[in-house]
Amino acid sequence: MKKLTYISLLFCLFGCSFKWLVIPNLDYIITNRIEDSIPLTSSEKDSLSKDIKIVLNQIKPNIKKLKERLIKLDLTKINLKEEYESLGYIYYETALIITPILANYLLSLNGDKTFEFFKALDEKNKKLLKDHKSKQDKDYFERFEYFFGDLKEKQIIQIKKMIPHFKLHSYNRIQARLMIQKKLKGILSNTDQITRRKQLINLFNNHSDRRKTPPHIKNVINEMIPLLTSLDEKQTKEFNTRREQFISWLDKYLKTEY
Repeated sequence: MKKLTYISLLFCLFGCSFKWLVIPNLDYIITNRIEDSIPLTSSEKDSLSKDIKIVLNQIKPNIKKLKERLIKLDLTKINLKEEYESLGYIYYETALIITPILANYLLSLNGDKTFEFFKALDEKNKKLLKDHKSKQDKDYFERFEYFFGDLKEKQIIQIKKMIPHFKLHSYNRIQARLMIQKKLKGILSNTDQITRRKQLINLFNNHSDRRKTPPHIKNVINEMIPLLTSLDEKQTKEFNTRREQFISWLDKYLKTEY
């Protein structure tokens, strides 16, 4: 209960205190999330906490790359496909560091622990599917307003053209999630630990490979270009304010020793 109260407090203050409360406690928050997903023994929890601290420090070079790209980002000159694929490379390189650690703790699953793990995943899958089906156009508009402020009528029309692509992307992610979980069940049924670990790492690395732009994202990029060229000075300023905020978060992360 003490853990849950602490986490709840952090996220109640999330809007104004992300930089000062959440980032310095990322190791604790991530550890807590994994413990909620994977049934672990006390000794495994202690090891996990140490491993998370190590990983958070190991991935800092990749976070630095992300920060550098954000600093250079200029909406008037942006190449969206190039940016998407560059972020995909950073994401993939980061995953290569994380997945061996995740695989180590999944190897401990057996019997009732495996049942509990997949039961929790099934519940999460149902929620994701429900959220996907219930998402309305205004939810997408709000996402853009977060970055650009108030939208013009022609911009709303342009965003409406993108919504089918966003919905397809959301649906594809859910289907990929279900597929990886199905493969995960098969891998965890293997009794050879060395083979299981190797298969788990390959599964997660392949799932994390986003270095190429899929067709539906290319469609979004094509529809985004007219939107970006329609931004006025006030909207561009709003975006840059958000960009600078994200940069400050990344900077705080890079300076935090976990």
